[in-house]
Amino acid sequence: MAIRSRAVSAAEVLEAHLSRIAEYNPRLNAIVTLDADGARRRAELADRALERGDLWGPLHGVPVTVKDTFCTAGMRTTAGFPALVDYVPQEDATVVRRFREAGAIVLGKTNVPSLAFDWQSSNPLFGRTNNPWDLGRTAGGSSGGAAAAVAGRLIPLDIGSDLGGSIRVPAHFCGVFGLKPTDRRVSRVGHIPELPGRPLAVRWMSQAGPIARTVEDLELALRCIAGPDRRLWDLPPVSLGGVESRPLASYRIAWTDRHPDVLPSETIQATVTGWADRLARLGCSVRRLSPEECRFLHDAWIAWAQLLVVQLSGALLEEEWERFLQEKGFCPDADDPVRRASAQVDPSYRSLALLLQERDRWIGAIEGLFEEFDLMLLPAAATIAFPHCPYGTAIRIEGREVPYFSAVSAFAAPFNFTGHPALVFPASLSPEGLPIGLQLVGPLWEEGRLLGFAQRLAEQEGVGSPRPPHFEGRKGDPSDLAIRYPASRNQSR
Repeated sequence: MAIRSRAVSAAEVLEAHLSRIAEYNPRLNAIVTLDADGARRRAELADRALERGDLWGPLHGVPVTVKDTFCTAGMRTTAGFPALVDYVPQEDATVVRRFREAGAIVLGKTNVPSLAFDWQSSNPLFGRTNNPWDLGRTAGGSSGGAAAAVAGRLIPLDIGSDLGGSIRVPAHFCGVFGLKPTDRRVSRVGHIPELPGRPLAVRWMSQAGPIARTVEDLELALRCIAGPDRRLWDLPPVSLGGVESRPLASYRIAWTDRHPDVLPSETIQATVTGWADRLARLGCSVRRLSPEECRFLHDAWIAWAQLLVVQLSGALLEEEWERFLQEKGFCPDADDPVRRASAQVDPSYRSLALLLQERDRWIGAIEGLFEEFDLMLLPAAATIAFPHCPYGTAIRIEGREVPYFSAVSAFAAPFNFTGHPALVFPASLSPEGLPIGLQLVGPLWEEGRLLGFAQRLAEQEGVGSPRPPHFEGRKGDPSDLAIRYPASRNQSR
């Protein structure tokens, strides 16, 4: 690491990132709260500590941002929600505290939709975040500010959260790496949508995870934030283990480019098929999933939407809940199967018990698939980044009008329901020059397998986070360093 070896100072790295933020953030609107003075003080302390031979941790002196749904002590946390415009928490969220304990400099907060409920990042407080590949298109949501900031080289690392693809879809749209860990791998204490003082209601399916430009940085961040939490006792003490170092040819891959309810764009289908063929040529054992084997993508997706509604109903007061349902368009005759199913579920304890029973069933079924395969390969979403539009607008995919929820959540949300770890890697560029990320899914608690496979792709196949046009950097600029390695060893492609 360049800071640790003192090839560059923490202060120099920070100023390089602040310079890029000043130049490029006005176009992106990715970072919405910035604590430059506090970051400068901490960078100075970090450099003094190294002079004394005192190493704070693996992220010593590294500037990071966090999604504006994680509480930050002494720094405004709004979740893009007008009622929280002046909310300054007294305590850090667990992931923020662990970042600080690892030596990171928390520079600011990245944009989200209100209460993190949308696949675009726009809210009444800060407006919308733009995609660095095309400012007229969305960066995704709800971790859209995070993905845009990392892709635009404003920051090397951010922590997002994922309740229905909210790390993976923005990573796909922006051309970066994103990891949703196994459910309960990382604590979500101090994370909104539960408003301050409300009970923790969303106890299943939501997971915090890193967004970065390299696989190594994903792994490093995960090691910093994972593990049990005294404030949330249902996180099991499961060891993270090591990153697999198996040969690429030893992996058994199941893949699909289809979903029972939604047809992805031809470009995304071709990208999945092309990678399946490529992996077969590299020696992997590759098999396409049958339509029957893909049935879980429908059933788990519908059940995800129902379990989401049941949990969110406990996070909001009655009048807030009614307003939420109306604004989000949940109604029995909705054109989207998940919105229709959500409107039909009764938010009662009996519904919760039945949905958790359904969850157990599908976890068992998918774990059964992983007895035959090591990993699954499939799209992250049915579409590339689409033009900014109002929430709920049908997405046009090659002349077809596809319901909003279907276009963005159908491939990602099933693995929130089952809790399986999933990683998105930059796989290709579309004919329009926009990123296409593909999703890798592994067995429960096997993040090391996902990271190891992705690392082999980076080393042997040149997979990396491409630089968006018009976001060029100067050669040797410290803002282009990966966290763990100098740019000369781990240069973005």
